[in-house]
Amino acid sequence: MPVDLQPGDVYAGTIRILGILGVGSFARVYEVEAPGYPQRLALKLTREPVSSGEQAQRALREITILRSLTNPHVVRTFDCGLRPDGHIYLLMDLLQGCTLDQWHDFSEPLHPAQAVTVIHQACLGLAEAHAMGVVHRDIKPENIFITRDHDGREVLKLVDFGIAKLSGGGTKDTRMTKAGLIFGTPAYMSPEQAMGMEADARADLYAVGVILYEMLSGSPPFESDDPVKLVRMQVSKDPPPLPDDVAPPLAEVVMTLLAKDRDERYQSATQAREALEMVLPAVASSDVISGVTILGSTTSGPILLSPGSSIPIAVSRSSSALSMAATRYPTGPLPAPGTLASAVAGYGTGPLPPPGSLEPSGSFAPSALPTLPPGTGAMRRPRSKLPLIGGAAVLVLGLIIWLSSGDDVEGVGPSEDGGPATVSNDDDDGPRMVPAEDEGSMLIIEDGPDQDQLAELDRLIFGDKLDDAQTMLKPLLDEYSQSATLLWRQGRIYDKRRNNKDNKRKALIAYGEALDKNRDLLSDQNFYAELNTLLEDSKLRNEALDFALRKMGRHGHKFLLELVNDDKPLPYPDRTRALQELGKVEENQPLVDWKRHQALDLWQADQAPAPCATYREALEEVSGWADPKYLGDVEGTKPPKAKTGDDLTETERADATKCEGLDARRAEVIAQLQALIPEEGTGGELVIEDEPEGDSKSGGSSKSGGSKSGGSKSGGSKSGGSKSGGGSKKPCKVWEKALGKCK
Repeated sequence: MPVDLQPGDVYAGTIRILGILGVGSFARVYEVEAPGYPQRLALKLTREPVSSGEQAQRALREITILRSLTNPHVVRTFDCGLRPDGHIYLLMDLLQGCTLDQWHDFSEPLHPAQAVTVIHQACLGLAEAHAMGVVHRDIKPENIFITRDHDGREVLKLVDFGIAKLSGGGTKDTRMTKAGLIFGTPAYMSPEQAMGMEADARADLYAVGVILYEMLSGSPPFESDDPVKLVRMQVSKDPPPLPDDVAPPLAEVVMTLLAKDRDERYQSATQAREALEMVLPAVASSDVISGVTILGSTTSGPILLSPGSSIPIAVSRSSSALSMAATRYPTGPLPAPGTLASAVAGYGTGPLPPPGSLEPSGSFAPSALPTLPPGTGAMRRPRSKLPLIGGAAVLVLGLIIWLSSGDDVEGVGPSEDGGPATVSNDDDDGPRMVPAEDEGSMLIIEDGPDQDQLAELDRLIFGDKLDDAQTMLKPLLDEYSQSATLLWRQGRIYDKRRNNKDNKRKALIAYGEALDKNRDLLSDQNFYAELNTLLEDSKLRNEALDFALRKMGRHGHKFLLELVNDDKPLPYPDRTRALQELGKVEENQPLVDWKRHQALDLWQADQAPAPCATYREALEEVSGWADPKYLGDVEGTKPPKAKTGDDLTETERADATKCEGLDARRAEVIAQLQALIPEEGTGGELVIEDEPEGDSKSGGSSKSGGSKSGGSKSGGSKSGGSKSGGGSKKPCKVWEKALGKCK
């Protein structure tokens, strides 16, 4: 029977329906609340049950692959399955933001650097899907969604894998070919799809090539109100040259993506991504986006533009103002959590402005963002250039024969009236499933409890019935000891118990064990948010640092940045480990005050394995900066003393040689920095007069750095400063107090 749920209904015993987000001929999409998920989700549910047991199993096998796609550039499917009544369901992220066609109206060209950014992120998502044997087959602007990640940065997500199929074993989709059906959207359909051939990963690359062409030129490569003619153009017509202002290397990438012969295209999304990275310098002048960084395949974050980038954001006239190009973190203090600066301007309303002439305006307003389910028709604006709405258009009857110039295709013929092929114009955002014939493509899912057990467990945990939850969890863990999902729940139970260090430590251990079983959990927004909250607990500072360094990789960098930028410094060994990890990624360089940490080495040298070598290295760095604001750090610290004795280690003996002459060198650096302090009344300029040292004059200055009655100013530094004359007491710096060096 058809499913027609209404707000207030409860589906499958636990999922509460909050509203209807979209309706297609195949499926409905609802806004829901589900146990175990703090945020609201989108539930996509087929309107009719699948017709047979074999069809149901094939369909289920098809969609379960979606649950394993964890790339941040693919919409997350948390759960999916086949209900006893024959209906297929998918429980997905409820995305906030807009689709690519709403963000940019495509009637005007987009700045090439932004166009490259869009397609680069799309390729990152496609690379993982293709690696798992999934071909999307309907890549188009409506299926590229712009939202924000948990750090507030813009990120692209591929949505609506509804007609995706597993590409495994070389099995051709003979059932659909015999029926004469072609899946896809004509404006973005690859030639091989149009001819009824098996679609592989290169079909998706053709589609992103069409989108890239469209963004660069302001119009698609092929246009027609007749979808049959449009598909024929995809097969037989070469795309027109791109505008002259498109850099030749970028134009070459586009034409490679649009090659009619798929063997002449890039053979993988990774190859396409690498090609885009190679051409970026040609499309982004230093005046416009100096220092643009394309993140490599080992990273999951979005592309980051350099600080001060003046590239504006092209926004559809009807869309929310959503920045595409996320800026790097600023230097200096970290921004407050949840803040997001974005430059929005009306780019694309005329000729491309010269590099550097674009000024950002506007700001990102979360309240202005619509809430959209993945792949629904809400807010979707019809494209005037193609009279098709919503999901995949299905070209039926004699089209394959017509395109194949007479090639015989079994079971396919022209329509009865001899007319052109017809187009299904249903607003269908549901999955058009083309079951893979290869039985070897079946996905292996984690062995664990069923969804009803998990839902009940989460109900107990979030209902604070923790003893009951633990009683239920124990036998499940005994049976499914390798289940990352259950270990995550164990961590939740510990975390929600009495707020003491022992429980928090046990919770962190459980989260770590879950990660050991499944590192993809770091891409789960709920898991990441819970873990990050646990890491920030002051009771676990040492354990949290070790956890982030050993288990989280780049996912832990946000937390490490908070630690190293905190006013209370970490002990030398921990601080060094954190800085070494952060230093592996170039994008972290402007986020850390490296000079401050070099100065801290003066204060913490005695904690280092080689104290004198550490102090001497820091001292030479400070001397090289020639900045008097670090005078207080040199004056406030004393060089370590060399260790003596017959039982010294090799490191200690080597370090003893670095202690020689260290006191004298420190005195030289102090004198150097004192001489750089500008005298009051000089407008910040250093004044050196040929007067005997110590000869004080009203308003005058001396070679020694401005000696006045009352002593020389030797600590006028931003980092705390000091006065070394007349018995004045130096003000304490924050980290001096923390280290017990000053009261």
